[in-house]
Amino acid sequence: PGTWTGKRSTGFSAFQVVDFAVLNQTSGTNLTIVIGNRLGKTINMTDINATLRGTACTFGITSTNLAPNGRTTQSKICNGSSAWGAPLAKGTAYSVYVDIIYIDPDSSLTHLDSGTLSASVE
Repeated sequence: PGTWTGKRSTGFSAFQVVDFAVLNQTSGTNLTIVIGNRLGKTINMTDINATLRGTACTFGITSTNLAPNGRTTQSKICNGSSAWGAPLAKGTAYSVYVDIIYIDPDSSLTHLDSGTLSASVE
């Protein structure tokens, strides 16, 4: 995403990050990711971890089956003492390291697909 806006998504191989945003909200800093499955088979996405400035934020998502070329939107407010601290100011540049955890139904093994999202807080 973001050919014109300065947004960048790099490093993911099993998933396509269709779009993403880090939003400054009164309740905290919200990370929203639209993820597409490009593995060619249905997988079971079990969680997402996002790390900003060395502090991890676990989404704690409900296990989601994602069909080939299917998409899902996941959001998490990552703030407070247990995550990213005070909300990030609008316009602040960031790089968030993201791990998408999923199970391959053919092998029942858990896998990790990692990448980086970079842009400015909206």
